[in-house]
Amino acid sequence: MKWKLMILPALLLPVLAAAAPKLVENGRSDYAIVLPQSAILPEETAAKELQSMLKRISGAELPIVRDETYAGKAILLGRSDRTAQLLGVDFRELRPDEILLKQCGDDLVLSGDRPRGTLYAVYEFLEELGVRRWTFRDEEIPHLATIGLPPRDCRYAPPFEGRDRLGGTNGTYGAWMRVNGHYLNVPESHGGVIRLIGWCHTFGEMIPPREFAKSHPEYFAEVDGKRGVWDDRNGFPQLCLSNPEVRRILREKTLERLRSEKNPRIISVSQNDSWGAMAENYCRCEKCAALDQAEGSPMASVLSVVNEVADAVKKEFPGVLVETIAYHYTRRPPATLRPRENVIIRFCTRNNFLYPWDSGENAAGRDEFLAWSRIAPKLYVWNYTANFGNTMMPHPSLRNYAADLRFMAANNVIAVLEQGYGRGLTGDLLPLHNYLLCKLMWNPQLDQEKLTDEFLTGYYGAAAPAVREYMDASWELFRRRALKLGGSMIEKEALPLADLLELKRIFDRAEQLVQSDPARLLRVRTAAMVVDLPILHSAEAAYENRETPAGRELRSRLDLPALVRKTAETYRKLDCRDFYRENGRLSIDSYIDTAAKRVTGDWSGGRPAPDICRDVRPEDWRRFGPESFVSWECTRKQEDGATVLEFPTRKNNWLVHWNYRPEFGLDGEWRVFVALRTETAVRNGNALMIGSSGFGQRPVRIDECRGKQFRWIDFGVRNFKGGGRLVFAPSGIDQKLEIREIVLVRENRSK
Repeated sequence: MKWKLMILPALLLPVLAAAAPKLVENGRSDYAIVLPQSAILPEETAAKELQSMLKRISGAELPIVRDETYAGKAILLGRSDRTAQLLGVDFRELRPDEILLKQCGDDLVLSGDRPRGTLYAVYEFLEELGVRRWTFRDEEIPHLATIGLPPRDCRYAPPFEGRDRLGGTNGTYGAWMRVNGHYLNVPESHGGVIRLIGWCHTFGEMIPPREFAKSHPEYFAEVDGKRGVWDDRNGFPQLCLSNPEVRRILREKTLERLRSEKNPRIISVSQNDSWGAMAENYCRCEKCAALDQAEGSPMASVLSVVNEVADAVKKEFPGVLVETIAYHYTRRPPATLRPRENVIIRFCTRNNFLYPWDSGENAAGRDEFLAWSRIAPKLYVWNYTANFGNTMMPHPSLRNYAADLRFMAANNVIAVLEQGYGRGLTGDLLPLHNYLLCKLMWNPQLDQEKLTDEFLTGYYGAAAPAVREYMDASWELFRRRALKLGGSMIEKEALPLADLLELKRIFDRAEQLVQSDPARLLRVRTAAMVVDLPILHSAEAAYENRETPAGRELRSRLDLPALVRKTAETYRKLDCRDFYRENGRLSIDSYIDTAAKRVTGDWSGGRPAPDICRDVRPEDWRRFGPESFVSWECTRKQEDGATVLEFPTRKNNWLVHWNYRPEFGLDGEWRVFVALRTETAVRNGNALMIGSSGFGQRPVRIDECRGKQFRWIDFGVRNFKGGGRLVFAPSGIDQKLEIREIVLVRENRSK
């Protein structure tokens, strides 16, 4: 930080500490918290939080006074003629979120930029006193009967005016951690957020493919000679950006949205999200291709239309910025085309997290970024820090956070989004990731190792050395095996069982170190889930492999059913429901449940085998009920010990999804049965449509599932290798349509 501090000989410090003003002495204080009459809402919040926290620390409750002429001892908050004079500043010249802390005689001034600066200055002061908030619900409050006010004179502005962290730093905790990004839901009372209208991937909002693909296929990208065709498993189609009508619609929709907003600041005009088979689905029509080829990048087509929109925005909304993303195929900048002054380029990274961004291992992404840093008038970064393929496995991506943020700050980045996942407690040491990233976005010059030690000691207590050993060991295992630490890894692409068992031994020692500390024991066991769950989902742990040499060896070393029970109990005590894969909304509950089924071979859900599985070995059939479905607008009920899901009537959307994953162990071919029933006065037609990734669709006629009893619908034989989903859409008629379960029966099984 750019602190202005008095550096004093160590021998003088005890004398000065004794002579320093006492904010609190023996639990009593003669100070007041003074606010100006013109204080804004976040400054009022700052006064209340300072008052509350000082009382929790010392027992002394300082009054809050709204009188700039108050003559007693004071902590002066906010912006007034008095604080400006004491600080010697012109508040109009402050940088975004700049803070000021200054000792002026007996008084302390805490102020800053609006709307958040004063609140951040209060938080800075409280952290100096030893207050720590490790997560949104875990904190450390010191108990101090006496609080001195040693000399201080600090003025600091963060290098990134925008600081966003997705994954557990929302609300008032986000304010405490000094993040202010769009999706953090920081209330206005705590300074709010920097709102980005549309947020991201807005082409599809302005020109929805479901609305226009059939009526205007010319609006969409030409790929392999076809337009308006897409596979929604892999995102949305891109637009034909040389089409004049597309350009007109994008301009008009952007202006319409801005006219509907109060005090707009930034609006997103950005390409659709697409991945997998559609990751490179930009337009190859003659006009688009000509521009892209001349400029050496498909970003040329995107930037040409974004610039056109930005020109229109500037005429009507001169203070508003237009944001677009350099993502997938648009990461490389055009050769000569340049962003307008009111355009933000948000560069999306694609790094190997094991190594710094500014390293040979990440040379391609580094060079693309540096090219943008030389030409973009306003450069943001969207950095990925998580494993979105499976959050519940080792993913040591945190080693280079400080180095990477310093690299960004040195190369003209003015805002950073660090994308994580979930609610901030599960995953691979996610509380530590959040703590480090927020602290380092605020000040990249801080010592990451010291911050790490501070967090580990405070959060894990006596287990801190063992958790640090796990961090180092997991990074070294990935490095030794030359694994690329990416953002979409699954179990088969990461550490083998031998490595996981080595890491488990470290966590076992960590648990022993905090056996007498229930809160920290739960934190250690929560961290250990990223090792325990991959072990339980390993091929060696599968029930059908129990008699193989590797299966016998694993079961001789670990009581796998007991490990499942321990993991389930840890997650229950944590009381923080979350996903292990956000794409598909796959819950950790279901991941633990699947582990139990794989280890025991019991996929019955605690109920008798259905008739279609009579005489089928337990390992040759699987039952998946509504607890493993993702649904919208449906209602659940219990019937004969089973959960039943009822679709809303007169709807024809894909309202129920069943996502199948590699961890289900569905190698080979399986016959799919779905238990359905409907009650309706309609006599003919379809009740439901079943769709499947890569397998087409199958309508279910009303007569196939009509009645009081559930009927088995045969969806045929499918190969479930890899991942995908089954989806269910009612036909839109007036009916009471219900689904109870999906049952899979292995084809070509042993009799």
